[in-house]
Amino acid sequence: MHFTQEDYKKIENWLLKNSVKDSEFQEALPLNGSETIVITQNGHNRNMTVQELSNKVLELGVSDFINVSDSFDTYGISLIEAINLIPFHLRKKGVVITFCNTENNWEIYQFTGVLNQWNNVTLWNDIFNIERYAVNSLLPDEEDTTRTEIDKNGNSYLKIKDKEYNPLEFSGYGKKILRKKIVTVKTSPKDSKRINILEDSVFKDPNTIYEIKYDFDLNNSTVTLPDNCILLFNGGKISNGKLNLNNTLIYPLGVTREDVLDCFIGGSFKEGQILFHREYRQLSTWNGLYWVGYPEVIMGTPMYGNFLDRPTVSTYNIPIGFRYFCIDKKTSEGNTEGIEIIHKGNDVWVDALGRIVE
Repeated sequence: MHFTQEDYKKIENWLLKNSVKDSEFQEALPLNGSETIVITQNGHNRNMTVQELSNKVLELGVSDFINVSDSFDTYGISLIEAINLIPFHLRKKGVVITFCNTENNWEIYQFTGVLNQWNNVTLWNDIFNIERYAVNSLLPDEEDTTRTEIDKNGNSYLKIKDKEYNPLEFSGYGKKILRKKIVTVKTSPKDSKRINILEDSVFKDPNTIYEIKYDFDLNNSTVTLPDNCILLFNGGKISNGKLNLNNTLIYPLGVTREDVLDCFIGGSFKEGQILFHREYRQLSTWNGLYWVGYPEVIMGTPMYGNFLDRPTVSTYNIPIGFRYFCIDKKTSEGNTEGIEIIHKGNDVWVDALGRIVE
């Protein structure tokens, strides 16, 4: 049989009129795996189900990560239920799975055993278990380090631990780092400022080293130290108020007092204290009664107060140049009371301009 050119034209027109483009096919229904598809294998057409094709493709390269709940449309399950849902051909060493658990939270586990141990849940590691992988390696020893309470985001932070003085546990001195406390204080009815305040309540324990790493402000108040403590200055200072010592050592030994204690000092240093006195440009040591290497000022000499309460040579052996802050005197130029007066000798006091104060 022979086809003419006209026959071919008729066939073409019929096909164009009656055929359906693949883009015009109806939308497929959701797949259930039993649908038949055709593939070409070794030059021949073959048919197979969608499920068979999916399984064969996975066998060629088993996935290292399986979303169990999504793949098997099963939610609110336990670990053992999740691993039992996974077909044998998808199981392999090191595979990672995720599933929605009975509390509707997503979990991720990794299989660490061999295939004949598949159902042993102890060989499935919870990748979300942060303590297993991170916190245990950073666990504080609770002697020198500790960790903070867990915050609202689930985080805990390592920090240096305070040490309490406990002679029954051979503790030696206690140790505490003074932490910042930033507050806003009024400086006038209209003005205010931020300060790092140091309050009496932080000094609770005697026989303790208090490390000072920040600049603190006493806010014009008086703070009294417990007995036999050490103030260890490590970059910080204390200013603007009065600090009452109590058999106290200032470290490092030999530091210039004004560099670390820019405030009034009361009470007593501990015997053996060494300071550099800027006005005399020399080191001196407190021997329990007076400063060796410094004009001999008797322990407890007042450093400020009313003019009538100023120290005298006979009572406190004050040297020439000794300074006293007089709270009830003012200069002729000033509007407020409170000036520093200087001992000129023989109980004569002058102001900064050399004028006698009486």
